[in-house]
Amino acid sequence: MRVKNLAASVKTEPGRIALLTLAAVLFWALAKPAVGMTLPPVPDHVPAPLVLAQAVDSMPDQMRTATIRAIQETLNEKGFKAGPVDGAMGPRTRNAIRDYQRKAGLPVDGVASKDVLDHMKFARPEVTAATGGTTREQPVADPLTRDVQRELWRLGYYDGAIDGLYGPATRRGIERYQYDTGQTVNGNVGRTLLEELRGRQSGPTRSGLRT
Repeated sequence: MRVKNLAASVKTEPGRIALLTLAAVLFWALAKPAVGMTLPPVPDHVPAPLVLAQAVDSMPDQMRTATIRAIQETLNEKGFKAGPVDGAMGPRTRNAIRDYQRKAGLPVDGVASKDVLDHMKFARPEVTAATGGTTREQPVADPLTRDVQRELWRLGYYDGAIDGLYGPATRRGIERYQYDTGQTVNGNVGRTLLEELRGRQSGPTRSGLRT
């Protein structure tokens, strides 16, 4: 009897309106998330991937030394004369990196980094000192060498151009300073040397090598 009454009521205008209303209520109830269900929050900020420092200057001491040793060893194996495998950044290592970068078509900055080491190990075709000729690029100034030159000039050990290019005049200036301060005389540019030079108010006068 109820079914017949419902069918009869649908034929009327109020009945059709009631049926549509009921359908809308049912649709809303089915589309709504279940009670107690919570959607995961949308983060306001998605953190960027962790980027590891690549330049050896940014590495811990042991990692820096190990990376420089690996770079020196690989350079020597490929025919680029980096000097002794001692884990210390000196002019020979820096120049060997520059020579490799020129051959490989990389930016020439002489900076020891994990990227340079990876390129030497994995780049194909392999780049060696015997690899076909490349156009010789203009030397790129090294900011660290430029700062050392500036401090040597201030202390009276250097009178050449402050151009960031390591050459005989820069090497002699460093050697004279090292001799006067009782250090091992190797002429190497380094950050420790720069900080030491910056901390001096005037140059030492132990020897007569400052001519």
